[in-house]
Amino acid sequence: SKDEILIPKKTGWRRVLNVDLLEEEVQSIEQVRQGIRDIVTTASSMNSGISVVGSPPGSGKSTISADTLRQTDLRVLYLVQRHDLFDDIIQHLGATPIYGRSNKNCPEFERIHKLGEKGWSIAQIVCGTCPSRQKCDYNRQFNKKSSWVAPVQYLDSKHIWDKSFDVLVVDEVSLQTFVRKQDINLEDIHYTIHLLSDLSETNGLISLLSSLSRLVAGSREGHLECLSGRDLLDSLHQEINLSEILEEYNNNKLWKGHLEEKIHQAKTESLPANFLEKLLEILAFEDLLYHHGSPFNSRLLLRGKGLTLYHVRDLRNISIPAIVIDGTINEVIAQNVFGNEVLIYNPTMKTEAELIQVVDAGYGKGSLMTDRSGTRDRLLQIVDKLSDGKTVSCSVKPFVKRFFKEDSFYYWAQRGTNEYSGYDRVVLVGGANPNPQELIWDVRALYYLDDYVSDAGGYSWVRHNYMEPRGGGIEVRRYVYEDERFQSWIDSLSSAEMVQAIHRIRPMLDSNKQIYVLSNIPLIQLQPTRLLQLEELEAELGINESNKVAIRNTVVEAVQLRGRITRIELLESCREKCS
Repeated sequence: SKDEILIPKKTGWRRVLNVDLLEEEVQSIEQVRQGIRDIVTTASSMNSGISVVGSPPGSGKSTISADTLRQTDLRVLYLVQRHDLFDDIIQHLGATPIYGRSNKNCPEFERIHKLGEKGWSIAQIVCGTCPSRQKCDYNRQFNKKSSWVAPVQYLDSKHIWDKSFDVLVVDEVSLQTFVRKQDINLEDIHYTIHLLSDLSETNGLISLLSSLSRLVAGSREGHLECLSGRDLLDSLHQEINLSEILEEYNNNKLWKGHLEEKIHQAKTESLPANFLEKLLEILAFEDLLYHHGSPFNSRLLLRGKGLTLYHVRDLRNISIPAIVIDGTINEVIAQNVFGNEVLIYNPTMKTEAELIQVVDAGYGKGSLMTDRSGTRDRLLQIVDKLSDGKTVSCSVKPFVKRFFKEDSFYYWAQRGTNEYSGYDRVVLVGGANPNPQELIWDVRALYYLDDYVSDAGGYSWVRHNYMEPRGGGIEVRRYVYEDERFQSWIDSLSSAEMVQAIHRIRPMLDSNKQIYVLSNIPLIQLQPTRLLQLEELEAELGINESNKVAIRNTVVEAVQLRGRITRIELLESCREKCS
């Protein structure tokens, strides 16, 4: 058992004795790069199945994977998050770039863009009758039979499922890669009711939409909180015979043909969001769960701004081998999302760069933006002290936009970029703290086929992978969720995102680089060189040395030099150094 050195609870951290560091097999950069080649070779030779390639930014995940696949005779569909990543992959894979519609390649782009945002089929409503179809640069690019590099939105493409390609690669994923939200407002609901109003066979649909409209209005006026799962279906069952309506309209699609006729006659720019058929599908599935009586994970969320439908992409049913490249996805997420048979390569690499982290608090967006305690100015002073033209800072987006003019980036953006590799130092100001109240709905939607995802939790002591010179360790007080699936996504968007931010200066490749983390969130796969209190870091940088720090430093210096210090010596030193 461990002996705890008492620290006031309000500090949010404590020292503990008898600490054992987590033992992890550490690989060199050469070993990691060979491991990437091996798993990509193995994955691409399979008939199907999913493989996950992880490792820190700078280890070469993307380019090595592309180079390895180029040496095969396979046709590859390589999907990336951003267009600025195209050039590297095109060069290494020898692939054709596939661009989304724009004013440059589509004469009907403005019209199509609006329809696409509303969820309507572009091919059915516009492309089939477009007079420029034969000359369309957008369509012409699909005639090339080489490997493709395309935006991640092509996960919804027919090319994933019709075996046009031999291998699928998805480079950098997020929760939004698997869960796409479609927001339906009151105007969309009312316009859909209008379209249905003169179709005699749609009275039940109108009753359902009217009931949803009243619930949204009630939530907007503050009479109701957000509704999802059993709560939402309870409310619907109280107003209408939901099960009967769902059975009638899911079994008889005659109404759909009549509705499509009206849609083709309407002005495309005035069409509402396309949501009715998906809504009925989700409600039918959830109504079955509702009658079983237990809580369930829902793909519907109703609140004041409208109704949100969650569209979930399931890659497990793809009939070609898929390779997912990402440095933050952990084993729990990989197995839950892709199945227990997923192949995972996620090595641990050690950096020799100095990593200094504070232990006082997590410093999330709320504390950074409100600054009731004055801590924000202290953190900004530290950033200012460390800034020298070769330092880049990172924080949450609103903080970066308000306080940093240049040499900065924010969490959850610019993944996969080499833009900051030339900097010598990175400073993380505050932690990457996702909003759990929003995240829980996305996670429940993702696991809609599985057991209910609970958001119950509580504060616990979480260990840093760190040992002090005398053998003690540090624990910080963090809110931890009981459900491993939810906590894994929290970690992926918090600690793992901070590690991604650190690796943007490529410390793996240069041990002289420096890392400052002004947050006490324990970092996945990175071991701090030193853990300090904020006032200790300030004193070390020559900003402000408090009396407490001055006394501590006097005692440490005397003990190191002579092995002891007397009370008189300490008093005399305090008269000189303390205010």
